Amino acid sequence: MNTVSDFETSAKGDALFDQYRAANDLFDADDFAAARSRLEGFAAGLRAASRVEQIGRPIDDAIASIVVASYRDHPLVDRALEELALQSRGFEIVLVTTGNERLLECGRRHFDNLVFVTPPFPLGCSAGRNLGVSAAGAPLVIFIDDDGLIEPGCLAALVECARETNAVAVRGRVVPLTHPQKTGQHYDRGPQRLPSGIDCEGISLWRRQAFEAAGGFDPLLSGHEGVALCSRLWRFYGPQAFLYEPKAVLRHDYHRDEAGAEEKKRRYERARRYLDETYPDASPIHATTSKIENAGRTLALGIRSTARAPEPGLEPVSILTTARNGAAFVADYVRGWQAQTARDFEIVFVDDGSRDGTAENLARAWGDDRLVLIERPFEGRGASLNAAVAAARHDLCLIADVDDISMPGRIAWTQNAFAEDPRLDYLSFLYFTEKDLFCCGRPLSPFITDMDVRMLFGMPAPFPAFAFRRRRFALPFDAGLRGGVDCDWLQRNAAAAGALRGRLAQMPMVYYRRHEGQITSSHHDTQLKIRRALIDWAFSRVLGPLSAGDLERIDILIDRRRVPDARAKSALAGWVARLIARNDETQIYDRDTFGLVLCEALDAVAVPPAAPAAPAPAKSAPAASAAPDIRGAATPQPPAPSASQAPNAAAAVAPQPVNAPPAKPGRAAPTALSEIGAGAPPRVPPAAPATAPYQAAAVGPVARGPAEIDRRVRRYRLSAEQAIAARDFRTARWALREALKLRSDPEVYARLSATHKFWIVRAMSRSQPYAG
Repeated sequence: MNTVSDFETSAKGDALFDQYRAANDLFDADDFAAARSRLEGFAAGLRAASRVEQIGRPIDDAIASIVVASYRDHPLVDRALEELALQSRGFEIVLVTTGNERLLECGRRHFDNLVFVTPPFPLGCSAGRNLGVSAAGAPLVIFIDDDGLIEPGCLAALVECARETNAVAVRGRVVPLTHPQKTGQHYDRGPQRLPSGIDCEGISLWRRQAFEAAGGFDPLLSGHEGVALCSRLWRFYGPQAFLYEPKAVLRHDYHRDEAGAEEKKRRYERARRYLDETYPDASPIHATTSKIENAGRTLALGIRSTARAPEPGLEPVSILTTARNGAAFVADYVRGWQAQTARDFEIVFVDDGSRDGTAENLARAWGDDRLVLIERPFEGRGASLNAAVAAARHDLCLIADVDDISMPGRIAWTQNAFAEDPRLDYLSFLYFTEKDLFCCGRPLSPFITDMDVRMLFGMPAPFPAFAFRRRRFALPFDAGLRGGVDCDWLQRNAAAAGALRGRLAQMPMVYYRRHEGQITSSHHDTQLKIRRALIDWAFSRVLGPLSAGDLERIDILIDRRRVPDARAKSALAGWVARLIARNDETQIYDRDTFGLVLCEALDAVAVPPAAPAAPAPAKSAPAASAAPDIRGAATPQPPAPSASQAPNAAAAVAPQPVNAPPAKPGRAAPTALSEIGAGAPPRVPPAAPATAPYQAAAVGPVARGPAEIDRRVRRYRLSAEQAIAARDFRTARWALREALKLRSDPEVYARLSATHKFWIVRAMSRSQPYAG
């Protein structure tokens, strides 16, 4: 809530005061829509009614304008301005009195040159800061709380971060001023520069043009106003444009006392309700950004995305866009491309039979000769893309959908990537949504940047963030397809060229908008079919012609489908091991990356949980027998159920039928996994009928010769297979352990099984020729 007390106002400000006070009353009553409506036209009227004084000489070419809004006189104001004066050489100082009648006196004491702004009546913090920005002259604006003390180097750190990264907004680090407990949960985010919502407005830097274009802070908010403003800018600048800079430190208390803490809590709760109603995307966006430091993948990518922004390259670029009925998105599309840091580009826009004025809106909004607008009857996306490629004047082409928004640095980053690697044929960036800041499809890890390897999982990267060299893609798009056009085009060109060099850049550069009517949702089945064709082609480069068993295993591995049991997963692990070995021989794919993605995919294949163990035998059951093993020690045998327990035991361990995974569209139904492919383990023997309860196989007397050891291992393995078929996993584990004691060094096996990162290595350590 912004408290407005009774006071004398000039005639010029009376109407504004009534408007502002009425809006705040409605806000306090939770009538948020009426409050916003009441403030219509308020900002322009306030600027006209306020007095702006230049004291001393104006600062030419100021580094940044520092805005301090103060609503009350207290000792910390003088100390804050004193600390500010020590670091503000070359900065413009803008002081806004939102109720502090001694602010001008204090400002004159510390600054020879400043801008002083007097509104017609006291204001809340957000409205006061907006007024200060309207009087500022520098392209960067820094807000400093009037009751906080900046640490040495604070202002320089904010400016350096903005200049290095082209960030739109940067917030600093806040530490308690008087007591460690007087801190906010969001104040200190640690020692690393990260993407962050601007939730500490009192130590923040903003690019003035972006701030004013978005309307500044919401004047009804005094808390969360930075979060609301970020949500309006976020789609146009991306998560990497809003940063936390830990070197910019402000000492500030979250509250003065317990009563102040409770009042702040109530005010923030109302602000949260206002956000949820007025800016519904603000909270999800802020929550997604705030979770970056809690996960290794997003933390690493977040740190990487704060890298120094490149200078625009020299190579001109053609932007290729096809659209049908995209008028609703034209304004955002134009805003995104007009904000590019690189200027040497053309837009080739193909209107594919739109009926909503898409072409007219674009021609009216663009305004210069860099637009090549092609209007044609509806023929589909493939034909429109072919028309765009044919009309492009430059070799380096970027794909851009009209409903998505490209970040201001996309062209510059693309130019630099192709300049750094002259052999690069195509490139794609990450995209982002309200729920995920770093999206790239499968494999989910954006650290897998080799596009060849990524094709094993389908379309290797998002097409709306795609860039390519036109001369390397000789084959056209398939004009007859209604879905999967991009995936099909990439696979055919890669096959024709033998190899195309592609890379995934780990920067979120495109905001992907989800809505009804997208090709992704309207032609989903076609896209899946073409994706499968690309996956099969990618695997066939190593395996040659694919068998039915290969196709089934590929589906399980890539789609992370469940396998019936542990034995089926073991068979899959063996197939993966042979596939990795084959690639080591042929070197089709990078051997390390290829092995990594397949082993991780294997780890993700789920096995149904084991059935509950059979009830323990009654106390009267005979004790387990013992047989000496090869080293002369006693080998325990699992207890067999008594005759009276036999029917119940058989029912408990009888195997349940497991349905095989369903066949994919366009493929023959596969046989059981254990029956597919060369080298697969032998089939599990059928379980004993219900009237003949399962019995562990007898191993027989001890013998020390190699032949006898082999015989005993085979018997133990048979026992394990029968137990697995009967879902008696306890006995199966016992039998396998006994076999391992005979076949390999238990210490080596235990160490491998317990510590190795990949499941496949643990599986291989169980079987010949890898045992031990």
